[in-house]
Amino acid sequence: MKYLLIIFFLSQYSFCQQKEFIPVNFTEFSYSPSNSENLKRITSDLDNDNIIDYVTVIHNKTYEDLRMNKKYLLIHLSKSNKNTLIDFEDFNAVYFLQPKLKNKTLEFQMYQEGTGVYGHNLKLRYNNKHNEIELIGYDYSYRVPGGHCNKTYNLLTGKFIVINDYYDMKTNKTKIEKFYGVQKQKRKYFVSDFTTELFSNLSQIGSIYER
Repeated sequence: MKYLLIIFFLSQYSFCQQKEFIPVNFTEFSYSPSNSENLKRITSDLDNDNIIDYVTVIHNKTYEDLRMNKKYLLIHLSKSNKNTLIDFEDFNAVYFLQPKLKNKTLEFQMYQEGTGVYGHNLKLRYNNKHNEIELIGYDYSYRVPGGHCNKTYNLLTGKFIVINDYYDMKTNKTKIEKFYGVQKQKRKYFVSDFTTELFSNLSQIGSIYER
């Protein structure tokens, strides 16, 4: 009996430790408003200290309107015991998909509201030297009349790809064209650098190849 009580209190303590990083008056999304799929909190060692870190998406508890509510991607790192927050407002984003983690790289897709469906996909990785979450890749996409444009930019190498798919009136067929280029950044960008202006500039990379 005593052993069972110890296990119970330890599990309760662990649960409280996991919950305490959620800011006051905020709560986690239980499902994605983009596709209604259940959302799962990511648990992994992102900062390489052999302690679990957490990634989740949060919103105001006083939930009234998805467009108006404050929304953040939250990354809680054990090494600093602090939250790193990515504000949806920097992207004018409303909808999003489940964050994904592969080979220590976190990907998060957000979308603006409207028929143009402007999408932003962030690729993030912990930088051990600077002890911050670094932006290592950025994808930007949107619809065009009769087609779609998708741009992928690698901030580590400066390489980018622009893919246009469009309907050709002459042949009555959908065509795909790809363009490649390089535009290196003069510095690294971390979550603390995120602004609307930064992503407006990044979205213009490769724009000469857009239709």
